[in-house]
Order: sequence, then structure tokens, then C-alpha cells
Amino acid sequence: MLENSLQVIRVVLAGDPTITAPARRELLRLLVNGKPQTPEPAADDAGPRILRRAEVARRLGRTVRSVDELAAQGILTKVKFANRKRSAGILGSSLSAALSVS
Repeated sequence: MLENSLQVIRVVLAGDPTITAPARRELLRLLVNGKPQTPEPAADDAGPRILRRAEVARRLGRTVRSVDELAAQGILTKVKFANRKRSAGILGSSLSAALSVS
């Protein structure tokens, strides 16, 4: 972006009383860098971690089908997503528990 364009945008943003100074700095930073700077949510804040079946299979060194069988046996906790027919995952806590037992 040209420096003149950036100067014009700065003046326009400074003239808008509804935009706070931190918001103004963030908007300018986004214009220059292009990526939003958002902190990663902590695992505890995001609720239970749900892993893809393929990821669980990779961690266990097994196939996706064997992961489904472990879920059917109750060793892993399978989670179905709301309003989805074919989408499921495995709770990360159940994987941790299964790994600690074996």
C-alpha cells in the first residue's frame, strides 16, 4: 500500500469519533500486515477438545475403522455433531484416558 493511501486512511479514521484508538491501530495494522492478530483460545476455554477420527487413528497407529470399533466398545467416546448426518469425532479426554491405561 502506498504511504499516501495510508495517510488518507489515518486521517479518515482519526476523524471518526466512534472508533477507539486501539481499534484504529488494529485496523491500520490489518491494512498493512493483512492478518488479524487473535490470541489462541486456551483448550479449557474452548470446551472439550474433539479430534478427527483420522487424527486419533494416526496417534494410536491404527486405522479409522479400528478407532470406530474402539468407540463401539466404549473405550473411546465418539461425539456426533448436531445437524450433521456423517460427521463425528472423538473426545480428546477419552483418547488421553485410553493412552494412559495402555
